[in-house]
Amino acid sequence: MTAYPERLPKPPPLPLASATGEEFKAALQSNRPTVVDFGSSRCVPCIQLRPVLRGVKDAHGDRINVLVMEVSDNREISREYKVRIVPTLIFFDAKGKEVRRSVGYMDREALEKVLRELKFLGA
Repeated sequence: MTAYPERLPKPPPLPLASATGEEFKAALQSNRPTVVDFGSSRCVPCIQLRPVLRGVKDAHGDRINVLVMEVSDNREISREYKVRIVPTLIFFDAKGKEVRRSVGYMDREALEKVLRELKFLGA
């Protein structure tokens, strides 16, 4: 007889799918703050950032938009926002205006700190 653990480990969150240009535009027009990760599926820090973003989206998706933009699939938007290094996180306010930018990996604690500083998570 095989003993089964009472609780199975929670599977890791599924990574976020790459957004389209239309989804990006809709997010910026949604009257909600938006965090956009410009990254690449070939970039190790970008891959490491995806579960962090997924966790933030799962926890705060009722207040903010969280998108991933694959730069190779969204070259025009990447150029428009002058993305030169991946990952680049761009924070947009509820009016769709860029208010902050961060380059490189960011852990969840640091990301949520920025979101609180920008008042994206409420008061």
